Amino acid sequence: MIALIEDEDNFLFVADDGPFYSIGRKLITEDDPADATLRTLEIMAYTFHEYAARECLYRQNLFTAPPGAYGFEK
Repeated sequence: MIALIEDEDNFLFVADDGPFYSIGRKLITEDDPADATLRTLEIMAYTFHEYAARECLYRQNLFTAPPGAYGFEK
């Protein structure tokens, strides 16, 4: 489950029935619902290392983070 909260922090709660993601809405600056959804997937993929979210974004050229933001540059 995923919830957007009026905050700047992201949290992961692990429950018996699966993970619960809490995404800070203040980090998502996009107004269009489709763009906000892509940003949410990006946060899940690279903040929580969620494999399914990363696969949804794979080879779509949708990443908005500058090169090196999530690691080193070659």
